Amino acid sequence: MRKNPAIPPSRNFASRMVDDHSAANQKLKSLAEADEIPLPQGLDDEHKQLRAKLEKLEGALARSLHRGHRLCRAARARPAQHHGARPGRMAEGA
Repeated sequence: MRKNPAIPPSRNFASRMVDDHSAANQKLKSLAEADEIPLPQGLDDEHKQLRAKLEKLEGALARSLHRGHRLCRAARARPAQHHGARPGRMAEGA
């Protein structure tokens, strides 16, 4: 998975997720070692396949988010069209 997402809120969220999961994994490792419970050394086949599937979707999601962002910017750049409605009419209670 990508280490540095292009969208700042995603980057912040990803950073928090990495920090939270790293701390949880360290705590789990300490507990398992204290009770002499062996931990898996990697992903099983099912989870390897799932990771590969999610990595493919990541690119599609990034493209979709980028397209949505461009459409929003374009919509904000256009002047509002009221199609005959009076601005403020809703505020007047009409």
